[in-house]
Amino acid sequence: MDKNSIDEISQDANNIFIHNLSQCMSEKRFLFREFPAMPFFVLEYLQKEHVAFFSSLLEKYDKAIHDAERLVYEYCDVIANFYEKILSVSDDYKINTLILASLPKIGWSYNRFYVGIEFAKIVAALKDESLIMFLEEFFVKNSGIAEFCSSYINKHDTVPMLITNALNSHKDRP
Repeated sequence: MDKNSIDEISQDANNIFIHNLSQCMSEKRFLFREFPAMPFFVLEYLQKEHVAFFSSLLEKYDKAIHDAERLVYEYCDVIANFYEKILSVSDDYKINTLILASLPKIGWSYNRFYVGIEFAKIVAALKDESLIMFLEEFFVKNSGIAEFCSSYINKHDTVPMLITNALNSHKDRP
């Protein structure tokens, strides 16, 4: 088989895969079970090669978890691990800010320490100035979430100063 034939088969398989995923996007079972359980290389591939599709899928997932009446307490850990995997390969601002806004809300809403710990690790490793500024503004606008996160984030030495200041700005308020 020549290289062109292999490339055509590969493209056909890719198209079938994306088509099948798009058919499942609205199914809650897929969103809650299969999507976060996808192998890392699949998430990486989708995020790199199909950013708009992946972003749309992630938005549907995020909306579904926030619209759920009540998540199983331990499922919050699944979300934290899943979002951490995505952030490790994503360089898309929209995807990254969705995760950086969603994860602390989940930790705060469910008072889930594991989510706080994992989120703090993510924040401590942030280097992208635009994401740091995004989180600074997010914490200034969301005092309850900032208070929840501060006890986890302030344990790290490498937290950007803008974020530390935003978290500490809520300590003096009544």
